[in-house]
Formats: sequence, C-alpha cells, structure tokens
Amino acid sequence: MEPIWSHLVYTKDIRELLADGSFTDKSYRDERTFDDLRVLFGYQNLSYSSNWLLDFYGGIGFRNRNMVIVNERLDLTTDQYSYTIEEISDQVPAFFLGVRIGVGF
Repeated sequence: MEPIWSHLVYTKDIRELLADGSFTDKSYRDERTFDDLRVLFGYQNLSYSSNWLLDFYGGIGFRNRNMVIVNERLDLTTDQYSYTIEEISDQVPAFFLGVRIGVGF
C-alpha cells in the first residue's frame, strides 16, 4: 500500500483565429489544476536472471479539480471563430491502473 499526494498543472495558451486562418495577438489561457490524494496497491516482479522489474499497480483516489476551459468554435455559415471560457471547480473520485518497467539495483 502506498499513499501519494500529487499536484498536476496543465496550461496552454490558445491564440485567437481570424476567418482567414491567421492568428491575432489576443490569446486565452486554458489551465487545468488537479490535486490528488491516492492510495495505490501493487505487485512487483523482479527477474531472477536480470535486474529488470515489472510493477503492476491500481488504486483509488480523491481529485480536487480547478479548471479554466477555453472552447473554440467555428461557425461555418459566417466563417467566424468564437471563444467561450468555462470555469469548473469540483471534487471527483479517481481510479488508477498502471505498469511500471524499470531496472532494480
């Protein structure tokens, strides 16, 4: 059993488009921040003939999400792009499955 806390931030700038496809100087920031509290369980297998190891794990967690989402839409009748900004803050359960491959010493 391994308790873990993690803080993840994903950020990107989305530049505004004109009808001809060129960019303007105006940009919007899309940012998603996740704070996780995880509890992972796993099984680790170390090879007898080499130092390679496989670690299989799974777990549950609690995720606090703070997101500023930029939605870009193209109206095909007018060839105009529109941008909407949506802010979401909530708490959700999270599930994790994974495999780690590495070298043991």
